[in-house]
Amino acid sequence: MINRLGHGVAFRWWFIHLLALWALGVAQPLFDVVVRNAEFFVAHRASGLDLVLLAISVGTVLPAMLAAGMWLVGLASPLGRHVGMVLMVMALATLIAGQALEGAAELDPWPAIGVSALGGFVFSLLYVGVAAVRSFTTFLTPAIVVVPLVFLVSDSVSGFWARAEADASPAAVETGQSVPVVVVAFDQLPLASLLDAHGEVDARLFPKMAALANESLWFRDATAVSDRTDRALPAILTGMYPRSGALPRAADHPDNLFTWLGATHRLQVVEPLTFLCPSSLCEASALSTLSRVGAMIRDLTTVYLHIAAPRQWESELPPVDQDWRNFEVPLWQQRWIGNRDQDRRLDFLTAIDAMGPDEERPSLHFIHALLPHEPYVYYPSGTRFRRASTGLLGLERGERWTSDPWPVALNYQVHLNQVRMVDDLVGRLVTRLRAVDLYDRALVVVTADHGASFRPGRSFKLPTRENYGDIMAVPLFIKLPGQTSGRVIRGNVETVDVLPTMAEILGRSLSWETHGRSALGTLDRSAKRVYVHEGRQRLDFDPAHVEISMMEAVRLKLEQFGSPVRVDRINGLGPHWELVGRTLQTLQVISGEGTRISVDTVATQTSGDLDEEFLAGLITGEALADAHQGNPVLAVTVNDRVEAIGRVYFQPGVVSHGRWAALVPEEALRNSESEVRVFEVRETGQGEPLLRDIAAASPYPSNDRPGTETPLPSRGSSDLERPTR
Repeated sequence: MINRLGHGVAFRWWFIHLLALWALGVAQPLFDVVVRNAEFFVAHRASGLDLVLLAISVGTVLPAMLAAGMWLVGLASPLGRHVGMVLMVMALATLIAGQALEGAAELDPWPAIGVSALGGFVFSLLYVGVAAVRSFTTFLTPAIVVVPLVFLVSDSVSGFWARAEADASPAAVETGQSVPVVVVAFDQLPLASLLDAHGEVDARLFPKMAALANESLWFRDATAVSDRTDRALPAILTGMYPRSGALPRAADHPDNLFTWLGATHRLQVVEPLTFLCPSSLCEASALSTLSRVGAMIRDLTTVYLHIAAPRQWESELPPVDQDWRNFEVPLWQQRWIGNRDQDRRLDFLTAIDAMGPDEERPSLHFIHALLPHEPYVYYPSGTRFRRASTGLLGLERGERWTSDPWPVALNYQVHLNQVRMVDDLVGRLVTRLRAVDLYDRALVVVTADHGASFRPGRSFKLPTRENYGDIMAVPLFIKLPGQTSGRVIRGNVETVDVLPTMAEILGRSLSWETHGRSALGTLDRSAKRVYVHEGRQRLDFDPAHVEISMMEAVRLKLEQFGSPVRVDRINGLGPHWELVGRTLQTLQVISGEGTRISVDTVATQTSGDLDEEFLAGLITGEALADAHQGNPVLAVTVNDRVEAIGRVYFQPGVVSHGRWAALVPEEALRNSESEVRVFEVRETGQGEPLLRDIAAASPYPSNDRPGTETPLPSRGSSDLERPTR
């Protein structure tokens, strides 16, 4: 007998309707995101077959499994099956309503959820009771086929099965100098972050980078040609400008650094996001087809959480654009997993450990390091600190910073600390090259794929006239074999010039015509070129304006952190930063009514290995305050010493409560017992600062006692040595 709902919904029709609603509410928005970010597929080393199976699995297999579960439930309880069928219709309708509502109105999270749920509930009632609604749902059934088909024929996907990997043979060996080659490309490293007021590398904050600049050719005006890694990095490795539809893999870029030197050099390649080194030269993925598809489906669940969650909650979710795979579990599980695998220094440190003396033929070492790209979780020593949120405070939808300068400055603060950690990695690289007798003989290139901007009210990553110099100006250091003294070279250099410059230095011509030219010669470009929006749009900028824009970013940095930038000022960001370092005994402390706050905490990581712990250094929380009455300033003390200054930040449209954050320096958390307290900073009638004691409560289960200090985990050694797998 056919099981029916209400007035006669046949199970077979409900099954078809479920597939249609799933296609519109789950599959289509998921496919829409990933086709605009093809690096997701490249990072998973996906083949054409993988993507066909992915389309079938996401589009039909997963909802069919849900339907099969409902059918099995009906064997034991027909009523349970009926209820489950209605609830599934309501859930999918709620998801569709939520996505439509988000694009049509700006609501706070809970009201938005309530309206979406109401819409789903009403639709489910109409679906059961009104035949016309079911007929309308039947009208949507072509989506079951159309949505996966559109996904498979999109430019980003069709390339995976329409173009197999080319048989990328190494270029023919030519006469000429054959020397070891080392190329390091950092991710999202703006040149402005490295510079001092005089436009030089700040040797106090970044001594290893400054030392490298003093022994290299520093192309001071170098700029990236794309704001996205999947196009910026291939431009470095091929000498070609990005083109729309091209994927960051060998099949689309058969002529590149690896195929050029593959016949004469022993390749050691770290390429976590791209796949330009063909499998004939570099080790291919050992995962099976089912394993790759399963990994993509697992990671797509996190992508969908970003789609379905209210935008105000997206910062609480794991980031999906760090390396487009192996996303962390949601933070509500209150733990970090696989912290060794998630340590973005590991590939870099493992690669430099593998460097050894050249034997039969010279080596080519290429490292794409996913640093100092966000999330910002590193102290300069390499120790990681906890974040209660993986998002960036003050970064609004569309990757535009809020107009409030405070949260932007906080992110600049943690960014600079992470860049200082990258500086240490450069030092380790040079030390290793010297130890294995490669540094003097090698051609060494250190650069970045693109930068980032930290200007209030401006875009974080998308270049505009105002922030072009922040995002596109990148470091480019090229140390020649045998070079011992540095030289600054000015000129309209772009990252497409890196490979042609290497070719001239090595005395080996490239086997293909490049857009780039050797930066050692005369470059007659009249404009700076950058490709945005998946490579579809080209923007041209005046080279002189780039320098003005970048130095404006440097000026902004110096205004916030001092000139020259002081390390203690980085820890004491914001108003009343001069309180950092003072003890409570030297300050006036009062009690009374005022701002109420909560402190976020995360369960202590314990694995038996101190190197696997995280310091709870980025202290965050919520504040019950009135946005119309200003932004309260907070002081964080560790063992009665002021270690950091924070401030309350209000999201647009929210006036009753805000967020706050402060970065406590690593050294302050090294004691066996660290007692952290939070005070509100006020001023006397004479303008002298005083502290008001705050009863801080934690909203998370922990050992914290509301109204008292918040104990934090301690660490052992003061220096984090190189981690091991």
